[in-house]
Amino acid sequence: MVLPLLLILVAGVEGEDTLYIDHAHAITYLSDCLRLDETYEVGVLEAACFMIEWMDELPDSTERDYTDIAIWELFDPGVPATDDSLPLLDRFRVYTDGRILYFSPIPGLLIPYEDFLRGRTDL
Repeated sequence: MVLPLLLILVAGVEGEDTLYIDHAHAITYLSDCLRLDETYEVGVLEAACFMIEWMDELPDSTERDYTDIAIWELFDPGVPATDDSLPLLDRFRVYTDGRILYFSPIPGLLIPYEDFLRGRTDL
């Protein structure tokens, strides 16, 4: 089901020739890209929570041409946790035109998705 969604998004919205991903579809688009690129070990994304969490200082109601998404690992219900927080797996910014940037905690910059993939496969 991953490939059909990407094909629909590439075809555009309402007959347009350009890719347009709104906030409602950004999580699905990112998730599909990560699965297609086999970014994480099998089962990691199935046990994760994708949440829109803005990385800028703008009010939530501000119009943006991107969606910031945080991926949080879910605790195993059978394993006791020391607190009620979820460990952060990664953060991404998905633009309406389909570009994806990865938030690199060191040095604290958004980098191209391709560089993120290269870093994951070079480890």
